[in-house]
Amino acid sequence: MRESLRKSGIDIVGDVPWGTHFCQFYQTKEDLMDLLVPYFKTGLENNEFCMWVTSQPLDVEDAKEVLKRAVPDIDVYLKKGQIEIVPYIDWDLKEGTFDSEKVLNGWVEKINQALANGYDGLRLGNYFRLEKKDREGFVNYEIRVDSVIGKHPTIALCTYSLDMCSATEIIDIVSGHQFVLSRKKGMWERIENSGWKNTAEFKQAEEAMSENEEKYQTLFNSIDEGFCIIEMIFDANGKPVDYRFLETNTAFEKQTGLHKATGKTMLELVPNHEEHWFETYGNIVLTGEPRRFINEAKPLMGGWYDVCAFQFGGRESNRVAILFNDITERKKADANLQKTCDNLEEKVKKGIFELEKSYNSLLENDIRLNEAQKIAHIGNWDWDLLTNRVFWSDELYHIFGRAPREQGAYFDELLNYIHPDDQDYVNNAVKEALSGKPLHIDSRLILANGEKCIIHLQGEFIFNEENTPVRMRGTVQDITESRKAEEKILNMATVVESSNDAIITGTLDGIITTWNKGAEQIYGYSAKEVVGKPISILEPSTLTEETKELAELIIQGDRIHHYETLQLRKNGKIINVSLTISPIFDASEKLIGILVIARDITRSKIAEEKLRKNEDRYRIATEQTGQVVYEYDLRTDKSTWAGAIEEVTGYSFEEIQKLGKEIWLKNIHLTDMDHRDEKYQSVRKTGGRFKEELRLRKKDGTCIYIENRGIWLTDYEGKPYEAIGVLKDISEIKLAIKTLEDNDRKYRSFIQNFHGIAFQLDENFVPVFLHGAVEEITGYSEEEFMSRIKWEDIIHPADLSLILKEEEKSRSSPAASYKEIEYRIKHRDGRIRWVSQLPLPKTFA
Repeated sequence: MRESLRKSGIDIVGDVPWGTHFCQFYQTKEDLMDLLVPYFKTGLENNEFCMWVTSQPLDVEDAKEVLKRAVPDIDVYLKKGQIEIVPYIDWDLKEGTFDSEKVLNGWVEKINQALANGYDGLRLGNYFRLEKKDREGFVNYEIRVDSVIGKHPTIALCTYSLDMCSATEIIDIVSGHQFVLSRKKGMWERIENSGWKNTAEFKQAEEAMSENEEKYQTLFNSIDEGFCIIEMIFDANGKPVDYRFLETNTAFEKQTGLHKATGKTMLELVPNHEEHWFETYGNIVLTGEPRRFINEAKPLMGGWYDVCAFQFGGRESNRVAILFNDITERKKADANLQKTCDNLEEKVKKGIFELEKSYNSLLENDIRLNEAQKIAHIGNWDWDLLTNRVFWSDELYHIFGRAPREQGAYFDELLNYIHPDDQDYVNNAVKEALSGKPLHIDSRLILANGEKCIIHLQGEFIFNEENTPVRMRGTVQDITESRKAEEKILNMATVVESSNDAIITGTLDGIITTWNKGAEQIYGYSAKEVVGKPISILEPSTLTEETKELAELIIQGDRIHHYETLQLRKNGKIINVSLTISPIFDASEKLIGILVIARDITRSKIAEEKLRKNEDRYRIATEQTGQVVYEYDLRTDKSTWAGAIEEVTGYSFEEIQKLGKEIWLKNIHLTDMDHRDEKYQSVRKTGGRFKEELRLRKKDGTCIYIENRGIWLTDYEGKPYEAIGVLKDISEIKLAIKTLEDNDRKYRSFIQNFHGIAFQLDENFVPVFLHGAVEEITGYSEEEFMSRIKWEDIIHPADLSLILKEEEKSRSSPAASYKEIEYRIKHRDGRIRWVSQLPLPKTFA
């Protein structure tokens, strides 16, 4: 069928044989009209039966209208049945779903009808939408369509909306057609699909010959780590003196700066290369033992390398396989971290992933390849676009949390794992990769079990000679832990810089290497002023060599916590500091420096000294005033006592020192212990002053009232650690208060039942207290007496001298004052009244 050439009507296509199956990607209605109208016009003019399956943006009526402009007598062709224009939904989706078997049978039936009616063959224009659910069977369907077309006189043009196709769908569509028509810069281009013929046979042969090689090469050239295989060169005495590069990967040149190294020796490339590298690799050949180490190669870009090396090719081989990574930047970051915050918490573990020491060959078979991927958390994948088969390595299944099976997931299925916020970014990156741009992206995953992780995705499309993508391959690396480590480093650096404490690192011989903001505030020096200088500049003249002595303790294996001493500020002022000093180790646990954390405690020391002096003065005062001073330390659970101990408690100093807090537990009245007020309990927890009254049983068993007044001291974290207080015997005061309360109660009862006046006068006869039947007896109110009337103003002049005489007598002899006196007063209305009074000292009542 393919030998007979037919006119296509499309300039860029030209004449084509029966059995031609191609597609068009369009974006606008005009794109469709540009090709389909001349395509069908030519078919009608050349005695071909034409069938146009259409959909938006060209429905059936629109299609007829645009075709009529090019074929004026289109109605004649429609009437005689040489062309049918049917909606996509009535042909491909007759029963609501796409049934490939029914559609294919429909084409065969149309071809047979066309031939029976005398037409040369069938010319088909078919709109097609690639539904997601039909994706897996699409390539097989297109192959079957091609088979049908190849056996019958048929030409088929399939149209697809470019805006409705993802990157993976475009690839699927291209792989199912002989060539593609696509508009670029306003011009239609024809893109051949060289892999169209014998796809299945080609794939089987390719898989049989190169599947393992492809997987190896994918990992070999897509990993960021450098890899090489070398052959050791020994002198006549068996000493390793050089090595030759047998194979290198893509990252090798970037990691080392060595160009075209394969076949050359190291000394040819780097004449001054360090000998210890030859010794290390030579020892691996001689012992057969793999090595994992970190070392510096100064001639190679002056960098540090994390190296994993092992014998390759058997025990008698002189070859060594080397996997290495330039960690210069990481070493710098590690060094900075060690200088600032190693001892704020356990140092951050270096290295993102560990390579197992037990594997002896990376390239011999899939088992060792998978083992290396597992160690490095790298999985590789290979997607054959022609057969739509996907290969996943075991580690890739592990990263995505899937069970290993025959075929990995398709790209659109993987998008379901991508975090919703990253899906557009990933999809667009893949589309850009179709233009030949390398794929290097980081993305977040949400796994089936809800766990989240971060991956680094690398990949590339492989194109054939016609620049058509035929496969895609790459690697996926789980970088979750490395991201966490980076965040931890940043967080710790932030803590160091924001700390109010001075955080200083120095060498073992006392040279300052780092100096944070807190150190600037405490000592007054900027980092620029002190870094590189000896830490002894902080020592006052009275404490020279102290820093050196403390450093010696650290070197000997000690750690120093809360060591209080004096140090010197830039302005010459001496301050009190509390020091915590710890060692700094490198990755090999070697002591490389010292970390000092200093806190300025000058204010607290001044406060403590003031408090001590006050305590001394207060203790002396209490001894002379019959009071007891005590201190109770929560940390040691011990008490100290001073003052009038025996006078108040009945115990000697030695006895009460032995009792300690037991005196509170055993000698305080149980009722008082159970009902200590909430205020005291609150102060007990948070610190501050307290005052309470308790009943205390003395040594002789008698009970007294005491006043317990004091303060709970707190540490820098606000936690109480010590109580300082004074005990005072207030039994007499309590008794006096009780007597006063009893007298007051009796007085109030007397006043309520006695028809008289109770009053108190000052020495000028001015009332300071007046209560009772005042107005009834005198005619004046209490307020008038308290504001303007003196008591002597109402005493009869003839009796006033007698009253004054009795007053004088009561002052000189209180015992003689208890004498009743009768005298006359003048009522407000002028009447004279006789009264009787009983005077007390300083009062008349």
